[in-house]
Amino acid sequence: MTLPVWTLQDRIAKARNHAGLNQGELAEKLGVSRNTLNRWENGNRNPSVKNLQALAEATGVPLDWFYQEDNSEPALHPPLPERITLIRDGNGYKAEL
Repeated sequence: MTLPVWTLQDRIAKARNHAGLNQGELAEKLGVSRNTLNRWENGNRNPSVKNLQALAEATGVPLDWFYQEDNSEPALHPPLPERITLIRDGNGYKAEL
């Protein structure tokens, strides 16, 4: 028996769930309405490449995972912090989250 391959819509919802976000929270991080995100997850609309990049960053999922043709789980990366501050010390710069 062959399992159906996850669609882009399935992957968007799966990435959101992996990040532990509801639609409203993720939509806010992306700067889109909850209705827009809902349309992406329902397949009524497709996100732009720019929005997919933002989705990948916000959820910690690699961008290429949205385009894979198998049902593999994403190799999750921690979401990028909202802001990184560089601090100069005697040895150069270091990041402070």
